[in-house]
This record gives sequence, C-alpha cells and structure tokens, in this order.
Amino acid sequence: IEEIDLGGYLAEVCRDLTEITPHCEVSCDTPEVLFMSTDRAIRAALVVTELVTNAAKHGYPNGQSGHIWVRLTGGDGGTARISVRDGGLGLPPDFEIGQGGGLGMRLTMALAQQADAVVRADRLSKGTEFVIELPLESPVCHPSMASQQGDHLLKHLVKGHGRPSSCTSAAS
Repeated sequence: IEEIDLGGYLAEVCRDLTEITPHCEVSCDTPEVLFMSTDRAIRAALVVTELVTNAAKHGYPNGQSGHIWVRLTGGDGGTARISVRDGGLGLPPDFEIGQGGGLGMRLTMALAQQADAVVRADRLSKGTEFVIELPLESPVCHPSMASQQGDHLLKHLVKGHGRPSSCTSAAS
C-alpha cells in the first residue's frame, strides 16, 4: 500500500494507545481525510505514540487518571497538523524542546525529523499541547540516502546525541 488515510490510521493507533495507557482516556478527532505515503504515516504515528505515552507517564504520574486528546487537521500548503494535548501537570519550567530530554523525547524528535516535521510544545494553563506539522508529500530522497539516514539515526539515539541530519528535498 503506497498511501493511506492518516486520520483513519491515527484513529486505530489511538484505540491501541487506550489499551496501553489504561489510566488515561485517549480521544482522537480526525475530521478530514488526508492521504500520505504509508512510510510517512507510520513515522507520524510513531511520533504521536511517543507523545501520548509521555503525556500519560509525565502528565498523569502514578496512575492518576486523565484525558489525552489527539487531533488531525489539514494545514496550509499541503501539510498535516497533529495536536497531542493533555490536561495534566504540564512541562517542567526548564523544559526546552529539542534540548536533551529522555530517550522518549529524543526518539520523538528524531522520528519527526525523518518525517520532515516540525514539533513545538505549548504550555497551557492546565497541561501541555504538542503540535506536529508535516508535509503530506515526501521530499525527494534517494533510497541509498534513506538507508544511510536510518543508520545515522540509530547511532545518534544509542549515543544520546542531538538531532541527526536528514535528507533534504531536491530541486527538479
């Protein structure tokens, strides 16, 4: 399957996430049909999975019950916008996205970079909202570069380094 409906796929992922975060209700709102390549959709779903599990673990610690909302909308210029929001404890005062963090946040940022996504974190009066914006279409990337990119990602994650470089779009 070359392309799938990202909204339908995220809805299935959210149902699964409800099973692995039993103290949190995970709601998924996907009012639009947005198609993208299966590979990109999987990367986006992995980013959402990491953000939801982080929200359950850190936003609602010690099994505290809570709600996590995932919302997909179409953005400007052929992009998808995914929001992962909770009403939990919120981010620590010293949290800066892309600066250190645990393995889960490093993995989130590396997966987002592979999907050419931009991730931002917004502190709310109660809780946190992470917003992921990614293009629906993939930039041009030679298959050998993708393999090298995967090897580079693994080395960075194992060593705990910052974000690795990614394949950039080619001008035609």
